[in-house]
Amino acid sequence: MMDSNKRPRIENYRSRVVVPDNVLTEGNELCGLAFDELGLLKWIQLAKANGTGGQASTLSDDGKFQNAAPPELVEEQKGEVDKLQRRVSELEKQVENKAELEIELEILKEKIDELKNSLDEKTGCIESLEDLNQILIVKERQLNDELQEARKELIQEIGESLNSRSFIGIKRMGELDSKSFRDALKDIICGSSSMDQVSDGSVLRCSFWEEKLRDPLWHPFKVTLVDGKHQESIDEEDKLLKGLKNERGGEAYLAVANALMELNAYNPSGRYPVQELWNFNENRRATAKEGVAALAYHLRKNHPNNSTTTEGNLRNAERKA
Repeated sequence: MMDSNKRPRIENYRSRVVVPDNVLTEGNELCGLAFDELGLLKWIQLAKANGTGGQASTLSDDGKFQNAAPPELVEEQKGEVDKLQRRVSELEKQVENKAELEIELEILKEKIDELKNSLDEKTGCIESLEDLNQILIVKERQLNDELQEARKELIQEIGESLNSRSFIGIKRMGELDSKSFRDALKDIICGSSSMDQVSDGSVLRCSFWEEKLRDPLWHPFKVTLVDGKHQESIDEEDKLLKGLKNERGGEAYLAVANALMELNAYNPSGRYPVQELWNFNENRRATAKEGVAALAYHLRKNHPNNSTTTEGNLRNAERKA
């Protein structure tokens, strides 16, 4: 805005200048400029357009413009005009920037709406997949329960029908291999004792370790990180195991360590042996299919008259397994 001390001089000068009516009726404000500033800008521009030497002019009786303003006043007016022009340019840029921002805002709103719609669709898809996953989990549990029941029946039937010479049979997981354990002890103590003493001593030591295997308070395991996963393994620094290895040898130690690992895998809370279908040829857990095949072979071999019906049932069971 213009300095208040200069306004009387400008007003006096403006009274002597003829300003067209269309300039005075532009309105009170334009882009934040006061009417006085805008009017001043208009009549100065008009004066400059019709005058000479860049000075404002007055209108004489014969209708011609004449130079009348002092040079210092004209310079002041030029400065004010420049300020007003710069201000107008700034406001015009602000208006342009605002329009561009509004366009960008509308584009962003459209993108947000598209993302919301896409998110709603994906959320619905995820919910459907979660429902399907729950159904599959329940179905898997049911099938697993049925398979475990069938496996228990198969284990019981094989245990009653097959002899120990069959390569598919029943192994008691977590049970100390007493034969291997006693043989290992015999190799250690037979040189200084009779066979009866050796046998009695091995039985006592075997019974001691069988009781220790059942003891839930004895937990000679350590946790190690293998391929990013925590796994339990035998703690070789356990006092009892270390003493067994030093006094009775590596075979006796391995017999106890294997029984411990089996108990920890099959029945860590109960600490008593459990039956498992076992492939003795490959020293691994046998599949239900292998068990059914072994039982079918046994029935064909030992009961040829009844094998047709029984074998058909076993084949059905084998396919299900």
